[in-house]
Amino acid sequence: MKEISLILSILGSPNQSCYKNKFKKMPYRTKWEPDGIIWEYYGHVTSKDISESNSEFFQDIRSKNARYQIVDTSETEILEWPEMDIVETSANDVGASRVVEKIKLAFVIRKEEIYRKIQKYIEISRKLDTNWEFRIFDNIEDARSWVNEEA
Repeated sequence: MKEISLILSILGSPNQSCYKNKFKKMPYRTKWEPDGIIWEYYGHVTSKDISESNSEFFQDIRSKNARYQIVDTSETEILEWPEMDIVETSANDVGASRVVEKIKLAFVIRKEEIYRKIQKYIEISRKLDTNWEFRIFDNIEDARSWVNEEA
């Protein structure tokens, strides 16, 4: 009975509206590594997907010791991330940067439209005085090399 209570506390009860969303396939894969996280986004990605992946990261105890995030958009076809949502994500991340300091964010981007949106996110985050580092790459190998460089 204890196990069922634990499962329901994690998933929510079947009567809760969020229950169905717990099993929705998200357009990203999350890979935790000893010093950071890699997100591989694919297909049609929305602001909600970005927000959910961010929440998963910051709610995980491993985030406190993370040195990097690699955001791989190589397989992303559409990034539905309006400017107001970019501003909101930047503001939330700048707030989080006061707790989880010194993270390197490496973005792997191959599409011009996605590049412009990520560049806007970086620009806003810097204006809000983040202490995180950002860099954009066109391949995962260079991104990985950069995040593994010593400061």
